Amino acid sequence: MSEPRLPPFVVVGIVVVVCGSLLLGAHLGLAARIERNVKLEQARILVDLVGVRGLSDAETLVFVADNLREEKDASGRVLRWVYLRESAVGAVLYPMEGKGLWGPIHGVLSVSPDLETILGIRVSRHEETPGLGAEIEAGWFLKRFEGVRFTHHGEGCGPVVLHVVKAGKARDEWEIDGISGATETTRGFDRMLTETLERVQRDKEVAP
Repeated sequence: MSEPRLPPFVVVGIVVVVCGSLLLGAHLGLAARIERNVKLEQARILVDLVGVRGLSDAETLVFVADNLREEKDASGRVLRWVYLRESAVGAVLYPMEGKGLWGPIHGVLSVSPDLETILGIRVSRHEETPGLGAEIEAGWFLKRFEGVRFTHHGEGCGPVVLHVVKAGKARDEWEIDGISGATETTRGFDRMLTETLERVQRDKEVAP
């Protein structure tokens, strides 16, 4: 007597369910890993901007949790991180989002506790051209912003006057040379920086 066989549509259904379950499990596992990597990348940038070096991945995450106060709006979007050093504010860091030539640009801006001076900038993600617009993440370019004020001296909450201009066109302390051969990326970076500094100015206006 031959053994009973499952109908083909039942076999197909079982295969679909099994494969679907495997794919879902892989997707969830991969999503969790991606989320952790993004969180770790951000933590590394924050730690770097406050001048801490030599931490392991685990120590980096702990340091951020213990020393940077994350402030969000009502929708849960991060507005800023306040770096607390020995119970005093050491820096205030702002997420930056903009658009370059080929896609979005993301980064972090660090400013002094009095919200007057840029301490540092890091670019975390972009889609700009290697060797050209991609240089916005290079240390030689980002160092140009360190220690730079962004409003006229004595104006406090005055307008943002610092701008990134076409390479070789900077004429005074309020203009910083952009990337040679990457005009659109330079413009996008300037817009992103200006919008972020304007948020800093609004914080300054409501600061006690």
